[in-house]
Amino acid sequence: MATETVNPPTTADAQNPLDAAARKGQEARQRLVQRLRSITPASFMRFLLVTGAFLIIGWLIWYTWVALTPFIVGGIVAYMVLPLVNRLDRFMPRILAIIIALSLVIGVVSLFITLLIPILVDQFYNLYLILPGMDDIQTYRQQLNDYLTTLPEPVRVAINDAYLQASTQLETNMSLYLSRVVDIGLAVLLNLVNTLSFILGFLVVPAWLLTILQDQRHAPKALDRILPAWLHADFWAVLRIVDRAFGSFIRGQLLTAVIVSVLTYGGLEVLVRLFGIPGNARYQLLLAMFAGLMQLIPSIGPFLAVIPAILITWTVSIELALATLALYILVQFLVINFVTPRVERSVVDVHPAIFILILVSLSQFGFWWILLAAPVTAIVRDTFRYIYGRFGEPPRPAGLLPDEPLPVASTASAARIVRKRRLIPIPRRRLRNVNTHRNL
Repeated sequence: MATETVNPPTTADAQNPLDAAARKGQEARQRLVQRLRSITPASFMRFLLVTGAFLIIGWLIWYTWVALTPFIVGGIVAYMVLPLVNRLDRFMPRILAIIIALSLVIGVVSLFITLLIPILVDQFYNLYLILPGMDDIQTYRQQLNDYLTTLPEPVRVAINDAYLQASTQLETNMSLYLSRVVDIGLAVLLNLVNTLSFILGFLVVPAWLLTILQDQRHAPKALDRILPAWLHADFWAVLRIVDRAFGSFIRGQLLTAVIVSVLTYGGLEVLVRLFGIPGNARYQLLLAMFAGLMQLIPSIGPFLAVIPAILITWTVSIELALATLALYILVQFLVINFVTPRVERSVVDVHPAIFILILVSLSQFGFWWILLAAPVTAIVRDTFRYIYGRFGEPPRPAGLLPDEPLPVASTASAARIVRKRRLIPIPRRRLRNVNTHRNL
């Protein structure tokens, strides 16, 4: 096996740092040229074939996402229940663990559809009825004009111009948004109903889920056989970054969001009974689910959740609005101090001031990007840090994430650690080869 020799620094290099840096750069360029020469035409063609296959698969998913919606949803469900399946697999056959996990998912979805959907529809309809109509808007506008007449002329003109501009822009954007929502909604519904592949997708998703969860452990070995050997560690490192971000988001923040919804609903139910709210003015389930949804947005989500609650309860009484505000503060206090430290790992530790800017920027692409802002930010940041470290001087070892300490063990131990992170046991034959190379 060829070994690379590194010339020790000389006295002249120590006296002239530029000469030492030039020598180091020349050696690095020589190593790069040697590595490029070691690439055979066959390995290069295999790399191009694998890259092209991944690009084609990504292109098909991007342009046929409507037909693949059942499989996308099924993939998310499989990713969510995979830890439960792996845990149950220790005590029972894997197929039985899969059936139990999927049965729990089906039960939760069925309860949500049968019990909560009718209540949510009813509360949405009652909320729609209390929204101000055109006559109410005209009355509010006349009241505002009457109040403006009592102000000085410059202030009145400035407020009136700002109000007219804001109202005109709001009406234009609202009408355009509603028209687009209706058109897009009808088009999507017609495509879903008329697409045979969509219907077939829902029919075959259960069998597809069983196959995915059953063969999940064999997937890493299959990918290792396809990918070039020099790409294995870097590929699995990036995949670990993605899994860590979305795993923390789904299994941490999603559970926190459910707890927030339960606590908010319980508190609102108590307030409804204390203040004697009539049945047509009760929106506790709707507000609780909205609070849980906003909990998925770090930093500003809890603040956004309290706004509709205050606006709705303000129409009943000021005391109820203040009590609702105190309830939301209490829920966040309980979650931050007792729930988050136990169930949630921080998805992204970016400063809130920077994350809010990222959140506003991603909001331009749609509401889903707002919900996924935290894991997407964590993936982009950690991937950048990983690539930056791989090209550092000296470069960080392949497969080692940015926040993981450098291994101080032997070569065989380091190889075993990297393989353990990938959840693939290192074969004994390869371990003996590693020990032999180390002894050489």
